[in-house]
Amino acid sequence: MSCRTLVFFWIGSGLIGIWIIGIGPHQAHGLKIKATEVLDTLPAVTWVITRDGRRVAFDADRIRQTLFDACAALGPADAFLAQELTEAVLHFGAAEWRQTTPSTRDIAEVVSKVVRELGHPRLARLLENENASSASPRIASPLEAFSYVRGTPVEITKREFLKNYCLRTIYTHDLAQAFSEGWLILGNLDAPAQAAWGVVEGFPGTLDADDWDAWESACRQIHGHLILDGLEWVEPRPGGSDPLTMALHAARLMDRELVVHANTPTPPPWLGGLPASPLFPDHATVRQRSPGEILDFLKTNRILKSTPMIDWHVNAENIHAEMLEAPIEYLVQGGGVRFTLDRQRAPISLGEGVDRAHPLALVSVGLDLPRFFSLPTIEFQIERFLEKIPALARMAVSVGLQKRKYLRTAGDSRLTKGFRLERARLVIVPIGLDALVRQILGETCVASPRSQDLALRILKSLHEAATLMASKSGLGVAFDRSPDFPEAGLSCPDARFSLEHQLEAVAPWHAQLGGATCVLALAGHSAVSSTEIADTVRMAGKKSTVSRLEFRLLR
Repeated sequence: MSCRTLVFFWIGSGLIGIWIIGIGPHQAHGLKIKATEVLDTLPAVTWVITRDGRRVAFDADRIRQTLFDACAALGPADAFLAQELTEAVLHFGAAEWRQTTPSTRDIAEVVSKVVRELGHPRLARLLENENASSASPRIASPLEAFSYVRGTPVEITKREFLKNYCLRTIYTHDLAQAFSEGWLILGNLDAPAQAAWGVVEGFPGTLDADDWDAWESACRQIHGHLILDGLEWVEPRPGGSDPLTMALHAARLMDRELVVHANTPTPPPWLGGLPASPLFPDHATVRQRSPGEILDFLKTNRILKSTPMIDWHVNAENIHAEMLEAPIEYLVQGGGVRFTLDRQRAPISLGEGVDRAHPLALVSVGLDLPRFFSLPTIEFQIERFLEKIPALARMAVSVGLQKRKYLRTAGDSRLTKGFRLERARLVIVPIGLDALVRQILGETCVASPRSQDLALRILKSLHEAATLMASKSGLGVAFDRSPDFPEAGLSCPDARFSLEHQLEAVAPWHAQLGGATCVLALAGHSAVSSTEIADTVRMAGKKSTVSRLEFRLLR
């Protein structure tokens, strides 16, 4: 096969063309599928017959792991090459397996054939030899960078130990290699058996004992910050403790950060009752305290060292200036307030990747786009970069699938109740998007429409690839920021420009990806008035799909 060849394959009734570029046993390939609409219609492989005749669930990660380990045995490990070869195997193998359940030997033969045709004869021979011997290859682990020498007096901290454990136990070697190279950043590595962050469901309850059970359950399931929803809807308990006071004491005892939601339009499902409605006026659940009372209580609390973050909900009915005055005043004074924008016929958002229908963030994964752009596979070529970022998005989805698989067996048993784990979302965080665009075009996203369009093209490609793969696996995906990557996400804060201009620059990103947190930069207390903040909140609610607004004060 020549160094650059156009090869056509017939799959079903569609003609597929791919370019084979850069032949070599360890070189990354520019594999470009030109008829994705045909590939997407191919039936997915569900079952595999093992050597001893058992039927087991098909797992594409095993193919990628085998390819990556084989690459590592021949020379430098290449996680992205293993991902691209795996996708080629799945595309062309599906045509051969459409009428039958393949055996592990059938899959091994297709893997060898595809790898050979894509210009890796040495890799194909290694795979064929290992398949003939029916033994797993003894391959040097690429995780030596994360290991430590036994018997040395060096003390390994708990965080380092847990990271080491996650990279060896939860995630496959290729994902760990990508993490070590810095372009696929795995979050929550210090919490292998817990979700990243989520809602304390069942709190506030009807009894004090119910509240403590909800807290204990949440802390076992969730490692990061805890989200409180519905405090203003709780009826007073005669002789009982105040739920808000209990929440602050519990957060202090359990050393957890809180995000408190106020001014929500309806009560959470576990409180029962109905929202105000002309049809059921006598049965509607009503607020037991005003949102302003919750804000005042949190401002003056002496239980926690720092005031919890407050997510103040805004909708079409309460977006007027009077309802925004108290939280904006608190914000200008230096308090932590975000504005959550509720919209009709949409679940009430409770944080990054979290809403009342999806109460948990499974794990966060960061995509370092500038570092990915610098890989030898891409060599700072924008067209090659755009061709390869869908595969990067699919690798990010693999992180979520592997984390969910591990939690099903090793996580807290309450994670599997009420389909909580099935409703949990993977949060994908684009990192360095503005820096990448500025590197390519010389202008920031806020300053240039050309930069905004290129950023939108990148995000659209990532989003389409990730959601397509995740939907086939029943995994929810959200593109947003996360506590692990607070400076990243779908924002481009730049205090040199007005709040309105910053919002308009990123609004198309949120429209394409479904809404997320938007961070806007303020130059200082004297530079921006409370009126301008209120106008920006109203503009975001009426003219954008942004889910949350966060104003960052630059002193």
